[in-house]
Amino acid sequence: MASPAASNSSHDHVVVLRIDGEIEPILAQYIVNGITEASRQHASLVLITMNTPGGLDTSMRQIVRAVLGSSVPVAIYVAPSGVRAASAGFFILESADIAAMAPGTNTGAASPVFEMFGQSVQIDETMRKKVTNDASAFLRSYAAKRGRNADLAVTAVTDAKAFSDKEALDGKLIDVVASSEDELFARLNGRTITRFDGSSDQLALSHPIKTEVGMTAREKLLTHIVEPNVAFVLLIIGVLGLYVEFNHPGMFAPGVIGGIAILLALLAAGCFSSGPASGPAPPTQAKWPGPGDAAPALTGLDLEGRPVQQADLAGKVVLLDFWRLN
Repeated sequence: MASPAASNSSHDHVVVLRIDGEIEPILAQYIVNGITEASRQHASLVLITMNTPGGLDTSMRQIVRAVLGSSVPVAIYVAPSGVRAASAGFFILESADIAAMAPGTNTGAASPVFEMFGQSVQIDETMRKKVTNDASAFLRSYAAKRGRNADLAVTAVTDAKAFSDKEALDGKLIDVVASSEDELFARLNGRTITRFDGSSDQLALSHPIKTEVGMTAREKLLTHIVEPNVAFVLLIIGVLGLYVEFNHPGMFAPGVIGGIAILLALLAAGCFSSGPASGPAPPTQAKWPGPGDAAPALTGLDLEGRPVQQADLAGKVVLLDFWRLN
C-alpha cells in the first residue's frame, strides 16, 4: 500500500514539454511521444510551454489530435512574457484542456498561407477560400467543445486577427493569465475541468513535481536539418561532392560525403515539402506540381523592391537569392 506522501507525489506529477520554434514533423513527434509518456507515467497534467511563429499544417494537426485524445489533461502555456503563439500555435493553444498565457504575450494571426521551400506561393482565389474554410471548420470543431468563443477564434483565420493575453482572456479564448508556472499551478489546483470526451477531472497540483522531457540528440539534430536554408546547403555540398568524385574516381570521401549530404537534404525536403509558414500565419498544405504539370506562378522582388512576375523574365538570365524570416 502506498504511503500518503507517495500517493500525493503521484497525483501532483506534471510532465513538461517545450515548443520553441516552428511547428514541424520532428517537433510534432516529440510532443506526441511526450504526451504518450505522460499517460504511461499516470501523470496528473501535461504542461506544454509554447513560443512559435507557426509551422506546418500537417504537424499542427498531429499535435492537436494528440492533445484532444490525451488521457492526461493538457495545459498549454504561452510563456515567458514577450513570446507568441501565432499561426499554427493558435490552433494548438485552443485545443488544450487549459489554455494559458503569460502577461505580455500574444496569439492568433492564423490566416492560411502557402509556402514552398520557405517562399510564399500565390494560389487562385477558389483554392484560398477552400483552405480558409477548411481551417475555420477545423478550429471551430474543437474550440466550441472546449467551451471557448469559437466565433471569435475563427476571426484569427478569416481576418488574421491577433489577440493580446488580456484580449484572449476577455474574449474567452483562454482560461488563465499567469506570470509563472508556479502561479499557473496554484490557479489550477483543485479546479474541475471537462475533458474533450465529456468526462470531468479535478486537478491536484498542491505540490507539483515537474518532470521535464526534452528532445533527444537525434531529434535536435533533425530539427536543424529540416530548416530550408540548411537543406539547401546540404544539397549544394552533396552535388559538389559527387562532382568531385565523378571527376576524380577513387577519392571515395567526396562521394560518400556528397551522398550523405544529398540524403539528408532529401529528408529535409520531405519534411517541409508541404510548405512551412514563417511569421504570423498557419501553414497549409500545398500540392507539389508533378511531371507534365505547369509550374506555379511566382512573384519576386528586384533589388529595388519592385514586384517582378515570372512571365516578365522569360528568355532572361536570372540570379535568385533565397532567404526567409524566422
